[in-house]
Amino acid sequence: MASRWKRPSAGGRRIALERKFGANVEHYGGAVTLLTLTPPGQDMLPWGDEQRLVAGSVGEANAEWSRLVEYPYREVWNWSAQARTSRLFEAAQRAADRFIRRQWGGDLPRQVGNVRSEQKRGVWHFHWLLPIRKTRHSASSGKAARYMARNAAGYMARNVAGVGRHYVSARLVRETGVTMRALRACNWLYVRRKLIESGELDDDWIPTHWTPEWAAQVLAVLAVVDPRRGP
Repeated sequence: MASRWKRPSAGGRRIALERKFGANVEHYGGAVTLLTLTPPGQDMLPWGDEQRLVAGSVGEANAEWSRLVEYPYREVWNWSAQARTSRLFEAAQRAADRFIRRQWGGDLPRQVGNVRSEQKRGVWHFHWLLPIRKTRHSASSGKAARYMARNAAGYMARNVAGVGRHYVSARLVRETGVTMRALRACNWLYVRRKLIESGELDDDWIPTHWTPEWAAQVLAVLAVVDPRRGP
């Protein structure tokens, strides 16, 4: 029977996401700020009787029981949350564009990235990483990247109800080449090197079926995210 690859661990996914956000935010080079949209409280999303076993954060050893929002309210919120949030963000962006044109013109701000993740109580919340003018307060790029990665990987080590979603500016990703696919390929090179060093694999470090273009991209990404593992 053919073996199947297991899904990445929560910790492994968080590392990859930290590298993706970190490299692309660093490439952006400008000041950034974090914006969060949190679901309402018990007046609109009352607690139910259900609980599930979760961990407080990725990699946390001690699990805990978390109470969930009542099922009908939770399902309706999650079913419509993405569409409502997108409309709200688009309206806010149009208003920001008008304000910037009136004040100083120039390039209009566009998001560096965003994350949709599930709270312990089972409902979606949203984070955006937004460019700002350098005269305003800004979170450090490294701290911002780690925060976004933690949310993209999920607060919970065991995500029962679903998976999160993340986005990094397509322009930045095109310029850096740091995608989740390239990062998985970097991990595969690390595994191959270990197998070759231990004598378990008699082959070249770079898989022969890779095209020269793909191999060059992966090695370039590896040099950015972890120079110690480069050629």
